[in-house]
Amino acid sequence: MQRQGETQLVWGFDEPLLAGSPPCLSEQQAQALCRDQYGVAGRARLLTAERDQNFRIAGDDRAYVLKISHPAERAQTIERQSVALEHIAAADPTLRVPAVSYTHLRAHE
Repeated sequence: MQRQGETQLVWGFDEPLLAGSPPCLSEQQAQALCRDQYGVAGRARLLTAERDQNFRIAGDDRAYVLKISHPAERAQTIERQSVALEHIAAADPTLRVPAVSYTHLRAHE
């Protein structure tokens, strides 16, 4: 039984991550974010997600997925996801793995 003030773990995740509301950007906000932070112009379409908010961005030359992480997600978890994708792509270039793109701000760190 959970006592008041305690945090319950469900499948290894903190309850606030699963109970809290995911991000709530409009398609127009996603398009502006993608253009301003990544230099990619395109039409955004909302995709289904459990705790993040994802958009398919249809650019002129290719399509992208814009992932807006849940505000309660730990920065280390997000970083590990990116590192894992980059490792898989480097280990076997024949696998179709999404390429990670960083914002203009991160690219200059």
